[in-house]
Amino acid sequence: MTDPKFLEFWGNYLIAVARGQKQLQDLSQWMQQGFQNMEGLAAMFKTSYNLENLQPDTRAFQDAWKKATADFRKSFKEMFNQLGWVTEEEFHDLQQEIQDLRRQISQQENTIRQQRALLAEKGYDHTKTVEVFRELTHKQGNEFQKLMKALSAATPPGQKSH
Repeated sequence: MTDPKFLEFWGNYLIAVARGQKQLQDLSQWMQQGFQNMEGLAAMFKTSYNLENLQPDTRAFQDAWKKATADFRKSFKEMFNQLGWVTEEEFHDLQQEIQDLRRQISQQENTIRQQRALLAEKGYDHTKTVEVFRELTHKQGNEFQKLMKALSAATPPGQKSH
């Protein structure tokens, strides 16, 4: 559930943006600076999170500020996740993960090519190997069936074989 104080701040911010007073880039820069410096945004934030009546140099203000900024970041992320957006940090993390996976795929493809070349060089054909294995399995299954028939034929009626 989105924090009502966040929604109040966000609503006021969007109204300010609509009036041409601020840009979305300012918000990003303000958050990166620890919610400091940009007085218009800081004042709006303090009002939305009921911090304007606390003295900045008190422990109560510091604790309330820390909680408010954490709540704001959480709500900000939730809201943009609901819109299908990701943070720049998440975007860069995903880009890095994609690059790592592409490198891994490339290495695996190279290994597969090398293994196939090695098998071909030694005269092994992996499809023939699979076929030989399949025939061997089939042959062993038939031999097992013959053994079971022979055992059941050798067991006198009424006795169980162990």
